[in-house]
Amino acid sequence: DLVDRHFGARDLNELWVADITYVPTQAGWVYVSFVTEVAREILGWKVASSLHTDVALDALNMAIYQRRRDDIDTPGLAHDSDRGVQYRDVRYGQALARCQAVASVGSTGSYDNALAEALNSLYKAELIDNEARPGYAGPWRDREVEREAAAWVHWYNTRRLHFSLGGIRHYKQKTNANNTKGSDLNKPP
Repeated sequence: DLVDRHFGARDLNELWVADITYVPTQAGWVYVSFVTEVAREILGWKVASSLHTDVALDALNMAIYQRRRDDIDTPGLAHDSDRGVQYRDVRYGQALARCQAVASVGSTGSYDNALAEALNSLYKAELIDNEARPGYAGPWRDREVEREAAAWVHWYNTRRLHFSLGGIRHYKQKTNANNTKGSDLNKPP
């Protein structure tokens, strides 16, 4: 347990958290995996119809790719998750080893994965369970979850105000925060 409930990373890429949540659809369940940087940026995500390792691994690989694309190093990064079998899979561990990240797993019953769980709660409140969203027509269709999740992640990363960051947008948007206060940019898609 490298986090020990201390979510205040000092540097970019010091800590990533990961978790999977469940979404009911007309055809059954779909599973949504997120990898989030502690500065509140979603780096990777995946929607899948099965709870196999690939749902978590694809989100991790997206996060790794995004950091490489942005020329940001990952050695020494702590990657925190719960004890789910997807995160204990050999392939998941190999992906972390390739980017020189260190796996961290909270102790049973701890709140060490609280940041990842909080993101899941926001995702469900702002998108999945939000009956006020435009076009809401009851239970989700599988493909609809993936399409709308993509739009929500984009909105979360670029337009949503983060009160844990002092009521501003993600760190990349700090310079624009004063220009758009009071506009409709903080409304979910």
